[in-house]
Amino acid sequence: MKILLILILLINNYNLIFSYECNTNVTYGLKGSPCKINGDCLFPQVCFNSVCSKIRTTGESCTKKSDCTLTYNFGDCVNGKCEIIIAPGDRCNPKVSSQKCSSSSECKNGICQLKSACNDYNCPLNQYCDDNTKQCKPFPNDINSITCKSNFQCPTSHICTTTTGTNKCIIKYSSKIGEQCNDSPLQCNVFNGEICNQDTSKCIKNNQYFKQCEDESTCNGGLCVCLDGAPNINQNNNNNNNNNNETIKSVCVGPNGELKNEKCVILEKQLEKCLLAEKCNTLSPITCKCFKKYECFQYECNSVERYFKYKSNYYQSLNCSSIN
Repeated sequence: MKILLILILLINNYNLIFSYECNTNVTYGLKGSPCKINGDCLFPQVCFNSVCSKIRTTGESCTKKSDCTLTYNFGDCVNGKCEIIIAPGDRCNPKVSSQKCSSSSECKNGICQLKSACNDYNCPLNQYCDDNTKQCKPFPNDINSITCKSNFQCPTSHICTTTTGTNKCIIKYSSKIGEQCNDSPLQCNVFNGEICNQDTSKCIKNNQYFKQCEDESTCNGGLCVCLDGAPNINQNNNNNNNNNNETIKSVCVGPNGELKNEKCVILEKQLEKCLLAEKCNTLSPITCKCFKKYECFQYECNSVERYFKYKSNYYQSLNCSSIN
């Protein structure tokens, strides 16, 4: 099973070619501006032939993979043309040469299906790799009947916990303040300003949430993020009483950059429902009808997407009220 978290909380997997530092003086090139790398251009522009341009789409010319993918790992540059690599479980069409199933799968009956043994990473959403048959199987209706060894053996809405010694799948964010969170910080309701205490392995209210920071050392296990792209930091995420708001450059947020927003658990469930209905195992703006919903989730719930100036202007331009 591919955990929805892997698709959503990208903060630890960006591998951007520029660093995320507090520097309000940084400017990013608009379309037509000269550039050397993608990070010189304002998202979602890419640096193509040393000029900031729109991201290359399927069938268009390219010189390297990053011309076709930017921060999304769904495309490749093959023989000078951009191709979309579609994951197992996605809808496919053998007549569309620029959209191909991954090397481990083939297009059968309009769906990319594995042609070799499965592993934890290549089963469609809400399926798991059976250890005995090495085939992807849907999860049973009775989640309590699952004995898990890792998160990959739980549905997207759950995580595997060994705290009770029973190796059961539990609902994400469901542990209450004072309860154990040995297995994952996502046992705590990170979208309610809660966090897993690193010393006691229990869920606590993070009293440093959205307070000024210099680095992670003062964030109780959360991240310290910049407010470079914040149009107004006096939002519902800001619950401190600092009277010098205009001087704050960075604040503490959740362990993966989560923002305190009671809507986020619901938004994540809506996104998951859309991904399953549309068979979107590849989060691509070209092939996935849920992509705008995903982007709006990121803007509402992920501090890097909301406040990082490289991306924030783009996200502010989305009409998310009509999507969610």
